[in-house]
Amino acid sequence: MVVQNIPGKSNNLNSQGKILRNWWDFYADFDAAIAVKKSLTSETPTSTPTPVPVTQVIPLYRMYLRDQGFRLWTTDNVEIDYLKQRGWINEGLAFNVYKKDQVYYPAGVVPVFRMYLRDKSLRIYTSTDAEKQFLLTRGWINEGLVFFVFKEPKPNTKPVYRLKNKADSNQRFLTTSMTEVDYLKARNWELEQIDFYVPN
Repeated sequence: MVVQNIPGKSNNLNSQGKILRNWWDFYADFDAAIAVKKSLTSETPTSTPTPVPVTQVIPLYRMYLRDQGFRLWTTDNVEIDYLKQRGWINEGLAFNVYKKDQVYYPAGVVPVFRMYLRDKSLRIYTSTDAEKQFLLTRGWINEGLVFFVFKEPKPNTKPVYRLKNKADSNQRFLTTSMTEVDYLKARNWELEQIDFYVPN
């Protein structure tokens, strides 16, 4: 008989994530089931949906003060507007980074801190605690955690190169462009290392 396939009590069947009720209640007394507005499925989901991790990738912009030759990297639109009002030029997107202060992070990311040398108005971005501590002993100020990156290459990432000005070892430059690396090396900059890796 067809009726033997009707979902019964404790049937463990579900439809679109909801548990099927005992349909024999409808078969035995349809009018009563309708009178109490009983539905064919329970309103209780079969399981609690697992939240989907969302990781925010945001742009990092490069700012340039032509008169002094200073550069600054920032994700902060308020800071960008403040600097533009003071003569800085927005050179555009430098690369993407993982946003600070979010719930989910990819496994293996590390924080990057911005260090400030007040008397020279210079900044260094560091992804190692050892360098951060070293700079603090040399009078640099920790301006805080600014974003997250990978220290090792991962799928869908690219390297960020860090260069040092041979004429002033306090000046650093970050770029993902080998063309820019070669240009700077020809102008008295030294390639230090691949500093970290960022999302494409």
